[in-house]
Formats: sequence, C-alpha cells, structure tokens
Amino acid sequence: MVTHARAEEQNPFTFFEQNGFGTISGYLFEKIQAWCEDLSQELVLEAMKIAVESGNKNWSYVEGILRRWVDKGYQTINEVRAAQKKYRERLDKSAKQKPRMERDIPRNFILDMDAGEDE
Repeated sequence: MVTHARAEEQNPFTFFEQNGFGTISGYLFEKIQAWCEDLSQELVLEAMKIAVESGNKNWSYVEGILRRWVDKGYQTINEVRAAQKKYRERLDKSAKQKPRMERDIPRNFILDMDAGEDE
C-alpha cells in the first residue's frame, strides 16, 4: 500500500510546489507535463531532486538536467543513477591520482614575524 505522502512525492507538480520552486503557472505546468510525457514522471522528479540538493531551485536548471539526459540517451532512472555513480567514481579516482604539493619544512626553520619591519 502506498501512503498519501509517498503518492504526492511521485507527483512532479506537487513536488515542484512543496520544495521551493514556486507556484506552477499554466506555462510551467505544460512544460512539466511535456517532459513527463517525453521521458517519465520518475526522471522529471529525479531532476528536480538533484536541483533541490544542489540548491538550484529553478525550472531552467531542471530542464538543463533533462536535456543533458536526453542528449546522453538516458531513458530510465537506473541509467541515470548508474551514470551518476560512474561519474563520482571517476572524480574519486582522479582526486587520488593528483600528486599533492608538499614541501618539507627545515628542522631549524624559525618564523620571524617581525622580519622586514623597521623599528
């Protein structure tokens, strides 16, 4: 059995208004509906969730995410999540491969805070 709150979460129109995007106008309603028909409600919701998590609660940001997914050929939430996981792994791997800039401080080094000051 699906709870009422869970059912509302699955509605992109309710999610939009309840998560700080604003009030849905007729124009935005049509755009959201078109994306839901072209992709799926699930993908539209996922794009909205990503926008909320990144602090970017505007429809143009969500549309940018959706366009990128269309360009990459993603059609399911599993494809999107797999791509996100692969991207995070690639970032982690590249962060580990970058050499750290470290320098040894000589043992007899003394920091003179007054160096260059005229008395």
